Amino acid sequence: MQQVMIPAISDSSAQQIIKILGDTNIFYTLPQIIISIGALVTMMIAAISREERGQVINYITSVFFLFAGLVSSVWLASLPKGDAFSGMVSSDLFSGILNIIYSGSALLIILVAHSYFRNRGRYIQELFPLIQFAVVGMMFMTMANNLIIVFLGLEILSVSLYVLAGIDNMDTRSNEAAVKYFLMGAFSSAFLLYGIALVYGGTGSTGLREIAAYINNKSIWQNIYIPAGIILMLIGFGFKVSMVPFHMWTPDVYQGAPLMITAFMSTAPKAAALSAFAKILISMNLEPGSSIMLTNLIGVLAVVTMTVGNLMALNQNDIKRIMAFSSIAHVGYLLIAVCIMNREALAALIFYFCVYTIMNIGFFSLLSLLARDEDRNLTLEGIQGLGKSRPLLGLFLLIFLFSLSGIPPTAGFAAKFFIFNTAIENKFYLLAILGILNSAISAYYYLRIILYAFIREPESGSIDQWSQIKLNAACFVVIFVTAAAVLEIGIVPGYIIDLGKKAIQFL
Repeated sequence: MQQVMIPAISDSSAQQIIKILGDTNIFYTLPQIIISIGALVTMMIAAISREERGQVINYITSVFFLFAGLVSSVWLASLPKGDAFSGMVSSDLFSGILNIIYSGSALLIILVAHSYFRNRGRYIQELFPLIQFAVVGMMFMTMANNLIIVFLGLEILSVSLYVLAGIDNMDTRSNEAAVKYFLMGAFSSAFLLYGIALVYGGTGSTGLREIAAYINNKSIWQNIYIPAGIILMLIGFGFKVSMVPFHMWTPDVYQGAPLMITAFMSTAPKAAALSAFAKILISMNLEPGSSIMLTNLIGVLAVVTMTVGNLMALNQNDIKRIMAFSSIAHVGYLLIAVCIMNREALAALIFYFCVYTIMNIGFFSLLSLLARDEDRNLTLEGIQGLGKSRPLLGLFLLIFLFSLSGIPPTAGFAAKFFIFNTAIENKFYLLAILGILNSAISAYYYLRIILYAFIREPESGSIDQWSQIKLNAACFVVIFVTAAAVLEIGIVPGYIIDLGKKAIQFL
């Protein structure tokens, strides 16, 4: 595999930056501070400027601050591990890679969402600060060494997503999606907080290191509060990532929310919740491999989640609902890595986060070009004739769908192969076999989309409608870059895999 070379910042350079900032706490939370400032600036612009002009200014401002946050995340990832705020958060390569995924995905979403809403005559300036606040919440979840910080980060993320789901107040489906998401999200937050309270009651601390020290001296089964708290936290995170049986809200919310908001909800927030839960288990010395009961529980949830997601997607006609059940199935694949929970499995988890974010954002960006009439044409019949009328867009559609279904030589194939191969190497044969079978099932509904786009005869007037599509520059760049990344990572995946293995060392 190709070796990874991370550009390192010398200790002297880091010390100079810390001296300028005047505080190590500020230095190690620099990405969150930069993006938070960007969110506050865009909120002020939204309050004092007119809709159309203000949205353009906010678009440029948010792109600048998210890019600055992305660059600062890359810098911090190249430095040795550092703690901030009395060890409640830490910056290392693990959190750095995930912070890059969060800020990078938000940057891509904003590039497309601006033109998506503008083409519909919607000037929603609140979109930009909300996405930035969501990124800050995700970053704190991943960097947290304390369960309270995990909860605060999750709530910052969740509140932002509740509003984003219903941000198009002219669409009743968007309003309905926001209400459903809020009610189910509040329910899941209660489970998570109660789980944290039980762990605190059993150990006397919410710090992950202190909890680990307590568990090292005693078995967790000697204190019923700890396993009960872990189960409740699993339920809370399960709601956030659409894990079966806590997935009921997902299809309706994904279908009702604006298209690019659906793209955002289906990618980075899931990575943040799963990575936070994995970090909690590792930091508390509760890897599933050390507990047969926890291993079996997560393994069963992985199988049920991927199977239900794939089977429910088979008879769907709305593409957004297909992608909703698809995202549930992908969570099942990710849970295989959480079940194994060793160095290779966690590297596979990071790799899958990266790949799934890229291919999902690319696919939804392509859908944003095709969407008409408040996304109601995004059905299998609604995309008939695309491949014949716009072969370039059809080619991009093929790349993303092949990757989502795990067909080589795409990044989706490499991600699934890495997870299934890790399961086989660690003798989780049943999980690997069921995962491969589920991947084969998923190919059916992805190929159905290709069938309608390329093989079925177009409806009357469809070809004329496709020929009138205007390729927005920013949207086309996002589609092209993500499609190229899907192919490049699929052919040469080694450098990201190696990077993930290095990141795991910091846990």
